[in-house]
Amino acid sequence: MQRWFEIVKKSKKILIVEPDIGDARELFSLFSGEDYDLELSRSFAEAVKEVNNVKFDCVIMDVNLPDIKGYEAVPIIKTIDSKIQIIVTTDRNTKELEAKVRKQDIFYYYIKSFDRRELKLAVRGVFEKLGKIKEGRKMDKPTNILIVDDDADFVKAIRTILESKDYVV
Repeated sequence: MQRWFEIVKKSKKILIVEPDIGDARELFSLFSGEDYDLELSRSFAEAVKEVNNVKFDCVIMDVNLPDIKGYEAVPIIKTIDSKIQIIVTTDRNTKELEAKVRKQDIFYYYIKSFDRRELKLAVRGVFEKLGKIKEGRKMDKPTNILIVDDDADFVKAIRTILESKDYVV
């Protein structure tokens, strides 16, 4: 009998390290329609075994694992495979947690309450970086974006970022 997380093998390998079965199912559902080979580990110990046995391109790892904090796990995984790209996820963010996570050699930090498309874009970014998929198509016409905020410094920073990506702000 096939379990819900056994997916047809594909060329882009992702290891999902997620102790919460509901979140794991949601991640599998999010990526199952894509051209990814997905595997699941429920703990860091399981993840280490997987990374030692399989060449993964990307690890999506929850920060709150039962046996170690995700930000403490990052350097250990990187010693096994320095080229692996790691996306750390969390249910609840704090300034302290984010500072600890961002000190690590990660590709992306994702807060689960954000739009799932953000996570899909981050994973796509991993495979673009690795040359396994082509970069997204350039827009035929620039997209217009209106920034509304009472913090002038924030508006200036966001404007600079968006204009560097060919948006009209």
